[in-house]
Amino acid sequence: MPRTVILFVSIILFIFIVNAHNAQASVLTYVDEIQREQDQEFILVDENITWQILAGSLSTATRVSFWSESISDIVGRQYRWQILDAEVNKIMKLKIPRPRNEQISVVPQISANGIDWQVAEYTNVGEYVELYITEKNGYVKVAELPLVAVDINLDAPTVQKGYPVATSDTYFNFYILPHAFTQSARIQIKPLSATQFTFPADKKLISPIYYFYIDAATNEFPKLDLPIDIKYFTDAHNTKDIYYWDNVAKIWYPSPSLTRVNEGVVRTQTHQREMILAVFESDIMEQGSASWYRYKNGDFAASPDYEKGTKLKVTNIVNGKSVIVTVNDYGPDRSIHPERVIDLDRVAFQKIASPSLGVVDVIVEENYY
Repeated sequence: MPRTVILFVSIILFIFIVNAHNAQASVLTYVDEIQREQDQEFILVDENITWQILAGSLSTATRVSFWSESISDIVGRQYRWQILDAEVNKIMKLKIPRPRNEQISVVPQISANGIDWQVAEYTNVGEYVELYITEKNGYVKVAELPLVAVDINLDAPTVQKGYPVATSDTYFNFYILPHAFTQSARIQIKPLSATQFTFPADKKLISPIYYFYIDAATNEFPKLDLPIDIKYFTDAHNTKDIYYWDNVAKIWYPSPSLTRVNEGVVRTQTHQREMILAVFESDIMEQGSASWYRYKNGDFAASPDYEKGTKLKVTNIVNGKSVIVTVNDYGPDRSIHPERVIDLDRVAFQKIASPSLGVVDVIVEENYY
């Protein structure tokens, strides 16, 4: 065979190998008017992901393009979507398989340009991660987080003075308060794979799952409730609580919690030495606008989320002023005011803002210390 032919074949083979290594699997889907008016699910990009639309999610019939920059491993694979002919009216979903390696945790990330990434709003559904998208164009990937454990020994003087303990990613922060223990202690914190657990159907996991254990000398229990802060992934304005796992009943139970929205953390307190903890989000609004009304002339509120008699802490986001109110009425109507989280009696409203403002942005918390 002539050398020129051999050289040409070699170049073509090299290009083929390079392209195969960086292959892009792509699909162009057409959603017609009939499909647009129904809930639909489409299998995309070598059957690794599915795209779900709800009835009316798209403004008109449209072409939809999806492609992947790598087809070698789902973890870290980057996808891109583009809706060519329609506007997005409702949330759509992308469902991506979770990795089967239980030694890693995964966090879906989303980007408008493929460069600046942020954690996506998502939930774990069995062997899949389900992401929520509202944009016509964008990128998505599942980033791998190694499970890094904390294992430290603290002597008695250090424990008696108090000591903060945190994971290297700072998502889990645990505080040994002064004089909570009198003896030395070993502190263990370990993130756990979500595949080991079942989850409440009406809650969404929005943090890593952590196991923590205090191996105190003489099996000493803490004399004070110890604060634990866990960061969460989502920016959604719904109620967030720390839950603990009951390993006998195989159920998650809520722990009294306080959300620090500005810090993106939820705090609980415990006197236990061993727990499995995570942050879950409900469909109850936590942040939105509040107006006022005249009714009982006291520290009362109308809420569509909480039962009558429930005590809530309502905080003005702008000035930080708070009031404790008791729910005694139903409202506001979110079909008319979807952004309204609560309405306050005028007496309660004027403790956090001037009634002349009419409406203010607030945070509503059921559990507070």
